[in-house]
Amino acid sequence: DAGLNNLYADLYTKETKWEFLHTLEGSGLEDIEIINIYKSNDSPWGYRGSKHRKIFLSDETIADSRSQRRSRQLNNFGGNVPYEVWSKYINTQLNDFPVMRKCIEPFKSLTIDYQGNIFLCCMDLYKSLIMGNVHDDTIENIWNNELFMKIRFVLNKGRRDLIPTCYFCDRITYRVGLYGYFGRKYSLLEVGEISERTNLGEYVEQLFALREKEKQNELSRS
Repeated sequence: DAGLNNLYADLYTKETKWEFLHTLEGSGLEDIEIINIYKSNDSPWGYRGSKHRKIFLSDETIADSRSQRRSRQLNNFGGNVPYEVWSKYINTQLNDFPVMRKCIEPFKSLTIDYQGNIFLCCMDLYKSLIMGNVHDDTIENIWNNELFMKIRFVLNKGRRDLIPTCYFCDRITYRVGLYGYFGRKYSLLEVGEISERTNLGEYVEQLFALREKEKQNELSRS
């Protein structure tokens, strides 16, 4: 009734997907069609202005065949894919990182959780880098704080290697020319605060250790 007629749902947790569907079925809402995107030719992007409401599910477990499950590429956005499954699901190696490309995610959007914390971007599922909290400061102040500006400065130069959260991220953003950096220019010494403020957790620390080991092996072979 508020105008939403198209909802695209990614269901990542096996424990909740059927509960989600049962909740919808018992909600009493009328004229809602639940669509398995792997089995339908419908597009989730073509229903603007329509009063017929559709929910598109892209859960891999409801695909009928292996070919359907492979229709979506698994990326390592934010370095969130466990290293143990890289060889099975993504075509990348430790020495492919860091991806030295610009990223405009922190230039164009904010990610806020239910507690009011603002994170580096929506790819930071580990919540490793908190930029501020809306209960403690205004969104405008957080958006323009020095930590955010340093990160934008670094990412505008394509230096993902200077941000631990971005080091193992293979996110490729487009139209980077539309989001230029017009703030203060920092030295590499000044951006060290980014690493100090980052809490990556044990998993990503292991990746850094493995990456360093590979570097040493490469040097010994040469």
